[in-house]
Amino acid sequence: MEKLAAKKRENVDALMTQLGDNVVVKVYLCVDGQPKLLPESDHGHFFQDNVYAVDIKGDGHRYINQWFGPRLPSDQVSAYREYCAILTDHVYIPSEITRTSVMQGHEDDTFLTFFPNGFICHDGEYEPIAERIEKLQSVGSMFKI
Repeated sequence: MEKLAAKKRENVDALMTQLGDNVVVKVYLCVDGQPKLLPESDHGHFFQDNVYAVDIKGDGHRYINQWFGPRLPSDQVSAYREYCAILTDHVYIPSEITRTSVMQGHEDDTFLTFFPNGFICHDGEYEPIAERIEKLQSVGSMFKI
């Protein structure tokens, strides 16, 4: 177990070294054919029925991770790749941009590192977190991972 934890720390350190300084994280909802930039207050709040693109830019590299809440057939997964292509102006330069994807429940430490306030997976479709919290106070509960 200790070796696994050390390897995870190494992976996070390697990614942060590759990104360099001045790391900026933007989260986009992949909906209606165009990535929709979400407010910083919604970072770390993902909804199971949606797909997101997390765009992480540093001085040395760019890392785009697409998060899939729903299980989708491969043709639909491929269609969602267009959202990442839009974010990069359809430029594919692997030495400058790393593209990865992760399915709900399979997030690793390198992905979770960019959500210092935690990562929460909500049921249903996206709604602004302020609206979600208002509903939770009166009718629901929330689990934090």
